[in-house]
Amino acid sequence: MERNKRLLLAYVVNRLRRLQRMRWATGPVLPADAQKAASAGEREFFRGYDALVSSYSQAIGLDLAADISPPTELYLAVRALKDVGEVMTESGGSIDLQTGCQYSLRRNDVDQLIRQGFVELIETEE
Repeated sequence: MERNKRLLLAYVVNRLRRLQRMRWATGPVLPADAQKAASAGEREFFRGYDALVSSYSQAIGLDLAADISPPTELYLAVRALKDVGEVMTESGGSIDLQTGCQYSLRRNDVDQLIRQGFVELIETEE
């Protein structure tokens, strides 16, 4: 009985750690496929963990999800993977993302969109 309890606890801890890693990889929005696979308790854990990370990030005045290495380029070339519609950017503007269209956007505006899988980075030759 104790062995089964330990196995179940290990399973639950593993799933919660995956949700934590997913928060850092995709940002505050749980991807649709992960939402379908997660239980109500796991979705609640994700929301709570996101709130905790966000409040700590605001308290210290630093975006913890941002790249820690300095950017080499101010603008990035990206291609929209999904019809997202109009998206507000951090710089105060908005952009209408349509599947297959290419855009040149500020790095800080596009980081979250890349993590969420809405756009992909277009490799440029230099």
